[in-house]
Amino acid sequence: MGGGYVTRGAIDELVRHALSKMSHQHFVANQMCHDCLVALGESPAAIHIVGAPDLDLLTDIPAVTPHEFLPRYGIDPDRPFCLVTIHPEPRHPNLIHAIDQCFTALSEVPCQLLITAPAPDPGAEYILQRIDQLCAQREDCHYHPSLGYSNYIQTMRLAHAMIGNTSSGIIEASFLGIPTIDIGDRQSGRLRGQHIIHCEWDARNIIHAIRKLDDPAFRHHICTPQTIYGDGHAAEKIYAILKQLPATIPINKTFTPVK
Repeated sequence: MGGGYVTRGAIDELVRHALSKMSHQHFVANQMCHDCLVALGESPAAIHIVGAPDLDLLTDIPAVTPHEFLPRYGIDPDRPFCLVTIHPEPRHPNLIHAIDQCFTALSEVPCQLLITAPAPDPGAEYILQRIDQLCAQREDCHYHPSLGYSNYIQTMRLAHAMIGNTSSGIIEASFLGIPTIDIGDRQSGRLRGQHIIHCEWDARNIIHAIRKLDDPAFRHHICTPQTIYGDGHAAEKIYAILKQLPATIPINKTFTPVK
């Protein structure tokens, strides 16, 4: 599951494709992922488009009201806030400068900020230092390393927007219709919905993107949730396909050239 994704700025790019070559059946999120696996020489007959399993839990997570939920994280429910997750981009040629540019922009965001922890890739320690500095600089900036999946989704639903470079801003946010500023190349290669504003690691570029969040024309286009990563029923489709597969699958595989 999850093969065919392209994330050019992340280390897991190589591992994902290697695992796909060792797999015999593939359950992928969309046509773009399907085509990537075909390009890797996988048989189209073994590739099934079912959507991203990430979305299946979203419909089961109950909605909450801002006033009962947000104060536990220090967020004023009567003011807008942005959900922020900044991961390192290990392949960036000047990562420290890039992170500095990002946090310079975050210091000027007019909304409250709720920040979660970066992935433990090279550069994470410096991001944590900058988070500490930003929280000391802004009383309306709050850091919570992990919200837990359910609370994270509930927070997404209530956020004015997401800022950062996490996959949830690409996948889950498209399904929920949450405006997202995607920074840098960590998620480069993923299919992007209309809810995305992409920008580079440049403070002025990021600030311009933040201002665009309130553009009525932009928000009008994202008001309807998108299904580019599925409809939230991937598990049902996977189960139905697995029931139809033979009990024994040959271990040997044949490379299938692209026609």
